[in-house]
Amino acid sequence: MGLATGYYDEDEAASLCQLRKETEHLRRALQEGAFANEGFDVGFEIEFHLLDEKQKPKRVSLEILAQINKPFIVAELYSSMIELNSQPFSLSGTNVLHMKQHLTSLWEYCSRICEKNKVQLTAIGSLPTFHLEDMNEKYVTALPRYQIMGEKLRKLYPDLAKTMASRMGSCSAFHIHLRIPAIKAADYYNASNIASAPVLSISGNGPYFLQTKLWQESRIYLFESSCGHTGGKKGRAFLEGHYLKSSIYELFQENLRMPLLIPWFNSETKDPFWHLMLHNGTIWRWNRPVISLQDQGPLHVRIEHRSLPSGPTVTDMLANAFLWIGLTKAIGDDIESYISGGTFTQIKRNFYNAAQYGLEKPFMWPTIGKVQPKTLILEHLLPLAYKGLQSLEMTDMLIKDYLNVIRDRILNEQTGSRWQENFMASHPGAWAEMMQAYVAEQKKNNPVSRWEPYERA
Repeated sequence: MGLATGYYDEDEAASLCQLRKETEHLRRALQEGAFANEGFDVGFEIEFHLLDEKQKPKRVSLEILAQINKPFIVAELYSSMIELNSQPFSLSGTNVLHMKQHLTSLWEYCSRICEKNKVQLTAIGSLPTFHLEDMNEKYVTALPRYQIMGEKLRKLYPDLAKTMASRMGSCSAFHIHLRIPAIKAADYYNASNIASAPVLSISGNGPYFLQTKLWQESRIYLFESSCGHTGGKKGRAFLEGHYLKSSIYELFQENLRMPLLIPWFNSETKDPFWHLMLHNGTIWRWNRPVISLQDQGPLHVRIEHRSLPSGPTVTDMLANAFLWIGLTKAIGDDIESYISGGTFTQIKRNFYNAAQYGLEKPFMWPTIGKVQPKTLILEHLLPLAYKGLQSLEMTDMLIKDYLNVIRDRILNEQTGSRWQENFMASHPGAWAEMMQAYVAEQKKNNPVSRWEPYERA
């Protein structure tokens, strides 16, 4: 969950003052061309649940991380979760092969350590074996960042205090970090929001919360409702409400309206955007702008795509990523056609329909009008994503392989959420059994579209 390094004091006034200075510095730096215009490369974050032998959350993240002992595998807000951060990869040529090998080997490494501790590592959008007794503030990870943030969230949103952190603890995500040319950042950011709905509609992997069917991707609802998004009131997790007019700076200017969650003042940092990025890391847009820090090479801009669930497999997650990346690139290269062809209100409605209904609710697509998601993806968006990935010099064979994973999900009518729903329809109440079957299929790393219906021996 971002930045947590440096020397700092808890000083809200000084921190806010410095945040305003850094935001103004960002405006000037973008205007003056201080940010790199090269692109594109991509990195990932994968959140995992730690489960016991009964497929329930096991709150041992700090103990497991001490044994994993890798700086890029870190704690999460909830103490039964960990997060794997990948190195960045170029999309050109066959680099995607190295990307998959990298993610798979890290997952296997972490799994081996977990198994030695009788812990099961799994990636799923919303954990169906999460129970009421797991919803307890004491299970927030015992690190200063999370403790301070949890306390401040409870003060800001007292009506949600008892369930806030633990709702987040039931969900795990797959985040994509796409570096983009700073000069085109507004175009690609707008494109990323347009592309989000169809990608989410075919990627659901968390239909249950507290053994109750919720949304096709319940994490969207759970995370927003945990962060103050109630009764029509905008919280700290949301899809943007408008197209950017000219600059990514507009988003950081809007950030100044949000109360500080972590009031740390770092008087010793030499990084020009330390406080800006600390604050930005506590505002959870589904597409979040990211500014590089000093140890991340030349100044650059990224989009962090946050709406996709963790799992079911590395293959599925990469297919989701390449669909979103390809669409973001192709739409961003022709952004005026999309902005003039549809309102942002329609884009936002598409997104929440995708989260709630998956492939079942029609979209209003900017260049087409009303269309069913299956038709839109098969007939229009897969070719468009292919074009976008080709322009990034990704190998044709790999483009086809991964976009065919998406195609197969539609033709077989099986996402991760659909597989879980079908399991529970034929095995009512068998939540632990469903998770055991899910984990067994996950370990095979076959795309979820090929997972077989589970039958008891």
